Amino acid sequence: MNAGNFFQNLASLQARGAFTAPVPADLLSPSVLWRNRASALAAGGDYQENGILYHSRRDPQREARRQLESVFQGDGSQVSLVCIGAGLGYLIKAAFAAGVRDILLIEPHIETLFYLLNAIEPQLLQSLKLTVHCAVPTTDTLEDILPWLQGKNTASIRIYQHRAAFQAFPELYLPLAERFKNLLEKRAINQATIVKFQGLWNRNILLNSKALLRAIPYSRLLSEICCDNIVVAGAGPSLGDSIPQLLKHRKKFLLFAADTAFIPLARGGVIPDLVFSADPQFLNHYFVWHKSAVEPLWVIDPVVVHHIPHFLLARGARLAAWNNVFMADVLLREISGDRGEIAHGGSVSTNAFDAARKIAKRNVILVGQDLSFPGKTAHTKGAALENMVFLGTNRFQRMEAHNLKQMNALPKLPVATVSGEPAFTNAKLKVFIDWFEQQALLGSAAPRLCNATLRGVKLRGFFHATLDALLEDTSAAPPLPMFAGQAHLKDDKLAAIFRELRRDIRALRDIYRDNMILMDKLQQQPKDRNVLDRLAANDQEIKKRKKANDLLALNAQSVILRITEGGDVSRPEELYLAMARSAQEQDLLLKKAIHALEYRF
Repeated sequence: MNAGNFFQNLASLQARGAFTAPVPADLLSPSVLWRNRASALAAGGDYQENGILYHSRRDPQREARRQLESVFQGDGSQVSLVCIGAGLGYLIKAAFAAGVRDILLIEPHIETLFYLLNAIEPQLLQSLKLTVHCAVPTTDTLEDILPWLQGKNTASIRIYQHRAAFQAFPELYLPLAERFKNLLEKRAINQATIVKFQGLWNRNILLNSKALLRAIPYSRLLSEICCDNIVVAGAGPSLGDSIPQLLKHRKKFLLFAADTAFIPLARGGVIPDLVFSADPQFLNHYFVWHKSAVEPLWVIDPVVVHHIPHFLLARGARLAAWNNVFMADVLLREISGDRGEIAHGGSVSTNAFDAARKIAKRNVILVGQDLSFPGKTAHTKGAALENMVFLGTNRFQRMEAHNLKQMNALPKLPVATVSGEPAFTNAKLKVFIDWFEQQALLGSAAPRLCNATLRGVKLRGFFHATLDALLEDTSAAPPLPMFAGQAHLKDDKLAAIFRELRRDIRALRDIYRDNMILMDKLQQQPKDRNVLDRLAANDQEIKKRKKANDLLALNAQSVILRITEGGDVSRPEELYLAMARSAQEQDLLLKKAIHALEYRF
């Protein structure tokens, strides 16, 4: 008996990059695994864990076919299969026989994975697109499998859970199943966000281009700021209650604040050192409407609503910025240079937290991070958007009604609180709660993660204490370095890049309009050789302008997602129409951006 299949299969999977993360050492050197369970391989399907038989002793192949029928029936060629555990792989073989060629295996038990890879014939694996995720039981968020999900029709994904594995190791498999469900929900939220903001992201990046050339790279903040204690302030309902303690100990820490928290803090006499801003929506520009807005250093996402950096720069404020993945910013960074990466957890508070964690030497302390609705309120008093709502109140629409609407927009979820009082959150805030708790699981001894929020959710993995207790014996924090604003003289270079981009975008606009006409002709004469040749030639022209096309695609994501994720291919001309409209919009935006770059101030 030998492990020949295992080594062949492991080499094959590694060669084609089928592992979503680094391969565990136990799998690369499986001598212990081999000695532990060699007899199990000799017995074929007679494989047990914790007294649970993983497969039928009689006919494991027939059992696997029945299990597969409970997941899907009929032709599997259009199915993408997710296996959370698969035992020795009988179901994978049955799925292959049914036509499935794309399988994601999530396996937290390395020993089982070892025997599975030895039980599958290398010839089968060569014909199968198998992706393996060696899940870490306690900390895995499954984010590494997102590339596998990308571009897949949601309706074609089928999920199989190996019942015996769930019975043998419920502490391993049940959390993974729950995390996978949460990941799919998060993915759906992300796609909804893309559709909602698709028109704003490119617009803001392009209109922010002049300000971004003058912004300090975020990476400089990480390398030049030094401090023991950093307080991260959110705009939760309890923030106002924390202001007296913040004032009392103000010299002992650097204060990083979400932009939503800036005005309430400033009104309380607490000026943050850094303010983080990332939201692309117009309403968020009200967050800078305060006379003290020029005092902090503002750290922005390139997609932030363009009114914010324009307002701040016109008043002499300092800006810093991090990288953005969208093509508009990739092009901009060809001139401005790399700015550094920041973690994203769905909220600007998570950006501030990630920066604080990379800088602080001793403690990262949260305040105003209620992440729930204590006292039947959604935000702290004095927040800019709350004031806007208040200005619009009347006897039929009171502030209480607005809060009630916010709190009941999504189903309520009860949570444990720092005060012990009953409170609830919702699915949106639960995403942020999970992100913070995951950071605690991934953390090291320093800096210590502390939660000094006076009300709201009790975060697992955080040390809960008051600001008084955390900062009483702390010495004064060093002052923030006086980062000078960037004085770039690269406006002309970026303007030249944008002019070339405009030429490509105008060409793409004409190509997509031509494709719309060609598709109409093709419906009348499906085999018209001239039409097919012109479509093929247009496709080649589109490929030559990849950067411009990627820029346009962001504004057509609602149609693209409907085709790639929803499987709606009934009207391909809709994609051409969306891309042509996007080209028209981007052409006008680039014209404005070039004008701003050429204007001297």
